[in-house]
Amino acid sequence: MYPELTVAEHVQFRARGYHKGLKQIKEKVYEALKEVHMDMKMNELCGRLSRGQKQRVVLAGAIVQDASLFILDEPTVGLDIPSKQWLSDWLRQKSRQGGYVLVSTHSLEFVLDTASRVILIRDGDIMKRIDVPQLKEEQIKWRAEVIQLLGEWSSE
Repeated sequence: MYPELTVAEHVQFRARGYHKGLKQIKEKVYEALKEVHMDMKMNELCGRLSRGQKQRVVLAGAIVQDASLFILDEPTVGLDIPSKQWLSDWLRQKSRQGGYVLVSTHSLEFVLDTASRVILIRDGDIMKRIDVPQLKEEQIKWRAEVIQLLGEWSSE
């Protein structure tokens, strides 16, 4: 992200390779910024944004590129609680709309709020695939199982 570009300029830059015509690009940029709740900051410099706001701008860039696959690495680092909840809700919405979401994270809380399935990986190998329970009572047992598995792996 270029700190000297405005939010709108950054997203327009990302859109230019995927859409033709300035009018279409401007419409797509506004729609994407509105979706990630950054339309009110479209004229602000990217260098002045918080970490969470920058992440939203990056997501808007993916939206204008008509992405159907979202890959996020530790997306909750540095985010406040409302931003984490927004991101979780947004990713679940993308998944319901037919998008694919792959998140690498150490946050079990984010996984429980967001994911339907977890793949535990060690040294590049898939160790276990686990469905994430939706009921709170089942989540306690699931959490303990995951922590036990991770603890076993850590002791090697």
